[in-house]
Amino acid sequence: MPQPTRALLAAIDENNPDALSRLFAQGIDPAAEYDDHGWVDLVVFRAVDTGSVELVHPFIAAGLPVDAQVSGSPTMLSSAAMNGCLQLVEYLISAGADVNHSDRGDPNDPDDPAAGTVLTHALTCDEPLPIVSALLRAGADPNVSRPDGWTPLMLAAHGGDIKIVEALLAAGADVLAMKGTGNRRTNALRIAGSRHHRDLEALLRKHGAVDLTDGASEVAEWHAAHAVTAAPLLRREVPSPVEIDACTVRLITIVSDIADWLAAHDVGAAERLSSRRGAAAPAAVAELEAAVGETLPADFRSYLRLFGGSAGLEVFEYDGMSVPDILSCRRGLTDLLAEGAFDSAEPHELDPDNGSVRYRWWHPGWVPFAQDSGGNLHCIDLAPEPDGVRGQVFSWEIHGGPLPVRAPSFEQFLTAYRKRLLGGSAGWWVSACS
Repeated sequence: MPQPTRALLAAIDENNPDALSRLFAQGIDPAAEYDDHGWVDLVVFRAVDTGSVELVHPFIAAGLPVDAQVSGSPTMLSSAAMNGCLQLVEYLISAGADVNHSDRGDPNDPDDPAAGTVLTHALTCDEPLPIVSALLRAGADPNVSRPDGWTPLMLAAHGGDIKIVEALLAAGADVLAMKGTGNRRTNALRIAGSRHHRDLEALLRKHGAVDLTDGASEVAEWHAAHAVTAAPLLRREVPSPVEIDACTVRLITIVSDIADWLAAHDVGAAERLSSRRGAAAPAAVAELEAAVGETLPADFRSYLRLFGGSAGLEVFEYDGMSVPDILSCRRGLTDLLAEGAFDSAEPHELDPDNGSVRYRWWHPGWVPFAQDSGGNLHCIDLAPEPDGVRGQVFSWEIHGGPLPVRAPSFEQFLTAYRKRLLGGSAGWWVSACS
């Protein structure tokens, strides 16, 4: 260890600020570093750890920037806040320390305690309220989150200190802020509830906090909004008979092309298609719409005129489903959703910001119509995100959840299947079905 560094450390250990001032007057660099068991840090942080303003002041007076730090370490203000040193915090603030500094920590260590904001660091000390109050008075933003998404309000809700929560709310903390995606989302209200801090729950609700939707509440809300007593058929325009008839004519042409191709390349598949023709009973379609709480798109209603009585059309290597099978499959998945089976599940192949398909494992507004032997599904989406289209088609995997949109409508999905058959080769079909 260099002699100047050793001299600075000795002055700090002896609690001798005058010695520090003399060393700096002799030209020793106030940004001197030392090796602390393999971790390189600034000597000043040894002074910060004492909590003594008198030991830190000579470094600042000698020209050390108040927000100086080495890579991966907190600033002096963050360290003082973590240690609960109110006088040192106030001194560093008066010296111009950045109260909104964010320490990124080790990017390879998600649990690195050095990662956080000055406020979130303050919340980890033994007596956080005085430190938090001082930081807020100095302009600390209560909505700057840690790298892992935790906001000061979330941490305070976890800790259960109602006075800190009140201080953060008075400073403008956002009660609606969330961290996480999909079914792993959480907010201050949910965190307070999970810790049984009922007084905090009431306070947060008073300031506008709302419950995040879990499986049970999502199903309950959907059913409440789409129940028969809520007149669901008035919520969406019912397709006109003329529209359904026109769709049916187009689908008949598409299915005929598929049947002709199969007759030439796979007699067994052609025979299965023929045997599966048959309209679903109007009462069965009405039962499906009542169960979902939404009218079906015209093209899918038209499809059920052609299939759905006994089984549906085989499409993209999936077996079509009859209306009773659709009802049973959807009911089973929706029941699991309501039971909370999917509350911790997160889609594996869907971008949380895709904007078209809801980032959920399952949703009661999804209607399966075909499945493979592994339980994977093709679905009609009656509850799209704002960038999506009602009636769009997407695939759903039993081990991966929803996938991106495959077609903006059922008719276009079936058209794409026909195009793949007619534009492909018999080799593709044999390979796919073997």
